Amino acid sequence: MPKKKKLNKADFQFIKRENEVLIKKPGDINGIDFQIKDCKNCTIILMDYTAQIQIWRCENTTFYIGPIKASIFVHESKKCSFTIACAQFRCRGLYDSQLYMYTPNDPIIESSGRLTFAPYNFQYNLLYEHSLAADLIGDFMDEEGNRQTKINKWS
Repeated sequence: MPKKKKLNKADFQFIKRENEVLIKKPGDINGIDFQIKDCKNCTIILMDYTAQIQIWRCENTTFYIGPIKASIFVHESKKCSFTIACAQFRCRGLYDSQLYMYTPNDPIIESSGRLTFAPYNFQYNLLYEHSLAADLIGDFMDEEGNRQTKINKWS
């Protein structure tokens, strides 16, 4: 049986970065959790699907994030622009920011202000396949057993 490759934690995080363009290409993350902390004046592009994402203390940073199977939680950040596709969006302490979202569930916004919302606006070659892998699009069975189609609740 082939040995499973050990993952390097540093490959799944951007920490204490400033004035950089940081990119993860398709296949770099493959559904693993991702963490972003203390980034300032950066552009962060994740062209892959993830399990979940935590973002802490970012400022004046632009995010383009591919499909997230579970949640993204943005903590204590300001003056950012987020383009996000996720099952659940949560934020606490997010200020003066723009959010371009796709989420089939209602966003949860705590202790935040001066936010603007618009529909998701990011495209890349494998977006559809990654959206399927993250289970963000398609049909589901509701509590009464009726088939429903997932819709974007960005607003």
